[in-house]
Amino acid sequence: MKRSYFIRFFLIAALVVTAGVLYAQAPPPPPPRGQPGDQPVPVGSGLAILAALGAGYAAITWRRAQKKN
Repeated sequence: MKRSYFIRFFLIAALVVTAGVLYAQAPPPPPPRGQPGDQPVPVGSGLAILAALGAGYAAITWRRAQKKN
């Protein structure tokens, strides 16, 4: 019993102590406008794939619910 309290105390103390040290590094500043690396990102195809996967999951869930009834 005492060992579990020691382990919990140690873990919580370690998290509290390291919380101030483990900050994420700030991102670099964006490049100036008009640079070659400043191109728009194609997001449409990723959203279409995500929507198709969501529709497939909904169809499977609906079919399983219909089988139960």
